[in-house]
Order: sequence, then C-alpha cells, then structure tokens
Amino acid sequence: VLIDDTPLGEFNIDSYRQRIGYVPQDDIVLPELTVRENILHSARIRLPCTWSDSEIHHHVDILISCLQLAHVQDSLVGSTAAPVISGGQRKRVSIGMELAAAPMALFLDEPTSGLDATAAASIMSTLKALSRLGMTIVTIIHQPRQEIFESLDSLVLLGQGRMIYCGPQIEMQPHFELIDFRFPPHSNPADVMGDIIAGEGRSYNRAGDSTVESLIQYWSTGRHTSLAPEQDKARPVAMIEINSLSQTVKIRGAPW
Repeated sequence: VLIDDTPLGEFNIDSYRQRIGYVPQDDIVLPELTVRENILHSARIRLPCTWSDSEIHHHVDILISCLQLAHVQDSLVGSTAAPVISGGQRKRVSIGMELAAAPMALFLDEPTSGLDATAAASIMSTLKALSRLGMTIVTIIHQPRQEIFESLDSLVLLGQGRMIYCGPQIEMQPHFELIDFRFPPHSNPADVMGDIIAGEGRSYNRAGDSTVESLIQYWSTGRHTSLAPEQDKARPVAMIEINSLSQTVKIRGAPW
C-alpha cells in the first residue's frame, strides 16, 4: 500500500485521518437534523479552521447539488424506524457527510446494500463521477447489477480472504476464461464471478480445477498477464458545479 508514493510502513497515517472519508454500511446520520444540517455540521467540524463560514456554506451547496439532494435539503432525515426521506437519499446524505470533509480518498462499505436496483445504480453513478474528479473511491460491493459492475475501473476479488484477481474490471472475464471458465451468453458477469470466488464454479468449468484454492495458487504464482487495453479514464463528467468541486479536491491535496 502506497500513500503519495510512500510505503505505508514509512508513513504517518495519523496525518491523513482528516483527509480520508469512510462511509459505513449502516447510515450514521442525525435524525433530528435536516439533510443540509447533517452535511453542514460535518463540514464545520472536519474542514480546516482556515475555511471561512461562507466557503463552507458554498462547499455544502455544491455537494447538495452534486448529490441531487437539493429538493429535500430542508427535510428531516428521520430514523430507519420513522423515515422521512428515502433509503437512497439517506445513503446520499451519509456520503455527503464524508464528502463535506473534502477527502482525498473515500472508502465505502457496501453503499448499495438495502437499495433497489435503480437507487443503487444512481449511487454508483455519483461515485463514478467523483472518481473522475481525481478522488480515489474504494468500495466493497456484493452482487452488483451488470451496469454497476461494468462501470468499475479496477477490481480486487477475494476468496477465503486471499487474492484471486486484482486488475482492470474489463480484464476479469478474459482472466477466468484463460483458465477454462466459461461465462454463459447473456449472463451477468458479476453473478458468474461471485459463484466462482465462492467455490461454486464447477458448472462454469467442467474439465479443470474450479476450487478457490486453485484460483489463489494460480494468482500467487504470477502466471496471469494483462489481457485488455487500459481503460480510457479521460471521459467527461456532467455534474452540477463540477469545476468548483474539482477545485476543492485539488486544494485538499494529492488525489492518490
């Protein structure tokens, strides 16, 4: 693990705690506050003291627009037992509370958990746009729909806690096909991948070894090779106030 090209063992991680955001699986919001008040409170206690109140309010305005929360910004968040806004909107508030700190990297634990397919795709689309600003987005995700899976840049697959694959998402299927796994036509590659890394890959590899142990061994020996061209990461992003948010990311420090 490198932080600004420095090995983690040689780096003082404490100096970065205020510049890294973490969104847990269960939303941690203040139910008695409005959507805007939740994000504003987080910004006030976590941004550097050199930021003026007007700068903080402007930053929050940008976040609310980018997260498509403007129409509910004055609504109470409520609790899961007595919700006021939708589950997808609550998740956006949780993400907004972390983005309020203008982090260089954002880590999310199952951000689509408990959401319907449309809300999940919308959340991931927002995270994709943030990554195009130069922010590092790292997320754990289970059973992604095909559109979400195809939107990922890089992928790490774990089986029994060990690495089975690490690389571009577009190289995942060719990697497994190289070791005799077959993806059924019109299937969701993410579903097939999930079966394989869970040890249920026999139906996709009738002749070869489909066990998780064999996949771990194959990867650890370094016999894998790059199979696809690098993805184009310069695609434009259409988001409200994109230039202002991009500038905020640059002010906070390096994107990696």
